[in-house]
Amino acid sequence: MKPALVVMAAGKGSRFGGLKQLEPLGPHGETLMDYALFDAYRSGIRQVLLIIRPEIELEFRKKLSAHWFEKFTIDFVFQRLDELPEGTGVFPDRTKPWGTGHAVLAAAPFVQSPLIVMNADDFYGPSAFRSLTRWLDETPTGTPSRFAMVAYPLETTLSQHGSVSRSICQLHPNGSLQQMQELSDLRREGDHIYASELVKHQALTGRELVSMNFWGFQADIFKTLREDFRLFLAERGQDPKAEYSLPAHVARRVQAGSAHVQVLPSQDAWFGVTYQEDKPEAIRRIGELINQGIYPVSLESLP
Repeated sequence: MKPALVVMAAGKGSRFGGLKQLEPLGPHGETLMDYALFDAYRSGIRQVLLIIRPEIELEFRKKLSAHWFEKFTIDFVFQRLDELPEGTGVFPDRTKPWGTGHAVLAAAPFVQSPLIVMNADDFYGPSAFRSLTRWLDETPTGTPSRFAMVAYPLETTLSQHGSVSRSICQLHPNGSLQQMQELSDLRREGDHIYASELVKHQALTGRELVSMNFWGFQADIFKTLREDFRLFLAERGQDPKAEYSLPAHVARRVQAGSAHVQVLPSQDAWFGVTYQEDKPEAIRRIGELINQGIYPVSLESLP
């Protein structure tokens, strides 16, 4: 059974200044999500769930090319602020999405297979899709608590135009995840990389592997996400800025010994558009990939 692709696309893009997940970057106005769908199709995926906010549905339907609806079964799934587990309370001050863990939970009624989870506004590359779908193919369906993640070197995921948030991964000798540390203010200063959460002047090398939210899960992830989200709401639900993070949920399960996560180092370079100033570089990178023959000039040339 091929995995479903869950695309987290509900973000507001506050640092970018708009819906960066719909920003045209390719020669015919293609978005980063278009290139991900192209890679997903080549990897055998045929079901796509787009997790969005209700108020941006029309923009997505206008932007998403008609040929994708011919290639995939596509469902728009709403991440609603008031769609919460029964009995967890009311949170009238909440105005921003609950976070990536809640976004994945929204897909639960639509998925009975393994699933791949990704951000709509990141470029992961074709080998990342191939390695993750291959790993899921080789992992028996129904094997609980065995997950995978594609990771990228930290130095390749920074922006030249501001700080970024990343989850730094520490691995066991067998390549499985030992723990993750969330750093919210990563920035390059000269030849060094710093974060405000680290001890002053403690620099990172840039070779550290980081999670960019490209995951392979078994369907049992929904049960533990739901249980953990209940605890989050009880403890932090009244904080209007608190976010229920998917990487944090996985990290807690790894620490508790209730999940095994195989880390698959990417053979492709990541890029994205955190800030408006990142856009020219993303356009240049896409142009290079087209010139190298990795992507066609028109993505509609899929057989």
